[in-house]
Amino acid sequence: MAESKDVQIMRPLRTVFIAAVVLTLGSLATGAEKDKKTQEKVKDQEAVHTVTASMDYPTNGGIGIQAEKRPGEFTIPKGAKGTKLKYQFSNPKTGSTLTRINGRNVYSVTEHRYMNELDGNPDYELPPGEYRFVVGGEPGAIGSLTYTLAQGSANDTPSAIRDKMSGAGIPRNGKISLVLSVPDVPNITFHWDFDIKEGAVVGRGECTGVPTDHIQNYHAEYRLQGTLTGRRITGTASEKITWESKGGFTKTRYDGQGEVELILHNDHTVVGSENHSGTTNGEPSVKGQRRGWVGTWQMSQKRAAKP
Repeated sequence: MAESKDVQIMRPLRTVFIAAVVLTLGSLATGAEKDKKTQEKVKDQEAVHTVTASMDYPTNGGIGIQAEKRPGEFTIPKGAKGTKLKYQFSNPKTGSTLTRINGRNVYSVTEHRYMNELDGNPDYELPPGEYRFVVGGEPGAIGSLTYTLAQGSANDTPSAIRDKMSGAGIPRNGKISLVLSVPDVPNITFHWDFDIKEGAVVGRGECTGVPTDHIQNYHAEYRLQGTLTGRRITGTASEKITWESKGGFTKTRYDGQGEVELILHNDHTVVGSENHSGTTNGEPSVKGQRRGWVGTWQMSQKRAAKP
């Protein structure tokens, strides 16, 4: 029987439709297979991993550089997360040991920053990315970081998780006061005042206390210029410090500068980090020192002096 014209017209359309369905199902199957392979890869890697870091005698450096970091590198693959973090640190010269991890121990190579979210949050889970595990102390000090890979989300990134934790953004115009400290130097408290205009940040800081009892007439001034994005302030901080030794007339001047990141959380706590270098009496004395910052913040009416 001869086919009607309608049947002849519908045949190629039907063929195209079937081909489209096959391609669509094929794409879905391919995507599902990829997800399955990713899950299988993560499952295969669901084991305890350990990375080590240490302090060694410096290969080169200037005045005051007494030790050099030897970090350990590790990777959290896409679709996974690093859980059950356990930290061990030992400094044979002082006999000190530590088991509490902080944000200065893990550096995100992916985001070029320290993972300050670890401060006071040992249950924090590391999202996918490249990392370095670092420790401080004297030559001979060594630390280990143990973690377990677990199934995560492909959409998890350090910045995405940080934004969820931080809450709504800080107003792009206003004034903020911060009280900060460096856990490694408990004798000093830093007081910062920031002016924010259209997201541009200008800050001035002072400190109370002295780092050691062996000096006198200690005076420090701090300046910052940076940018506010959401609840994150990044920029360049500088410091000028002068002091005298007790029982003598030796005067010392320190000039330093560093790249700073501060995260202002919704509960008015602050965590941050700085990559710092400086000179003592004009000679290089600190190079690439990592500092951690913790503290509190509040909106303020006090204006910061111009740097």
